[in-house]
Amino acid sequence: MFDKYIISIESKFKWHSGGTEGHRSLFLADRDESFVITFEEGMECLDLKARSSEQISHISFEHMTDGKYIHQIRDAAMNDRKGANTSFFHIELVDSKGEKLFLPGQITVAKGYEWTCGVEPVLLEILTGITLRENA
Repeated sequence: MFDKYIISIESKFKWHSGGTEGHRSLFLADRDESFVITFEEGMECLDLKARSSEQISHISFEHMTDGKYIHQIRDAAMNDRKGANTSFFHIELVDSKGEKLFLPGQITVAKGYEWTCGVEPVLLEILTGITLRENA
């Protein structure tokens, strides 16, 4: 469990969680550490903040499945492997009261990582496996 969410983590991922309630972080990585996904309680939706910035050209991707939504954004230069190695995203879920909840995060990748043309598959796996902890 993390914040208001239950995140099902497959055994192919390594994970670590730390911090105190309200200030915890969750890190997920593949066995080769070709990427690290980070969630922090209270984190801003940096993908939305970056999208509103006119200083950098961004590309964004969206996906919705079973009422769960994810938005991912990254610097367009990352397609040419010249830009930064971090992409921001957020997941949206709706609770039983109809309130929209946001879980922002970031994915940092190792040099040579091949970005997907769309939401990264590992983020889609997380989206599929995430549920709300309604009593949070």
